[in-house]
Amino acid sequence: MGYPQVTCALETEADGDSLKVIQQGPEEKQVIGVDMPCVVTFTQPSFEVRYPTIKRKMAANRTQIPNVTSVELSGIDLTRCGLEGSPTHVKSTFVPVHDSNVVMIQEETAEEASRKLIALLSDEHVI
Repeated sequence: MGYPQVTCALETEADGDSLKVIQQGPEEKQVIGVDMPCVVTFTQPSFEVRYPTIKRKMAANRTQIPNVTSVELSGIDLTRCGLEGSPTHVKSTFVPVHDSNVVMIQEETAEEASRKLIALLSDEHVI
């Protein structure tokens, strides 16, 4: 696209026609200045995630979602809507299967964890 890009951002702050980005580097955080327009990707939110309460979940279950028909959408080219009008076509979909036989290795040191991993892989005849 030709825009400057910053990845692994933690926070941003607009400063006129530029953006100050706090980026998570390999060792420590660093501040990067970039001219706008630009592309910024974030690694984690800079705010505390709000989880829904029971009250809000129950309210969401009772919420009525309005149904809009093509008759109510005047001025829209209906040949560009739906499966036949979509510019993308999905060849196949699948539901990922997660193996429930997961073993977490939590040892005091990396050496102990390595030994335990090698023993487990050896017992399963992987190595």
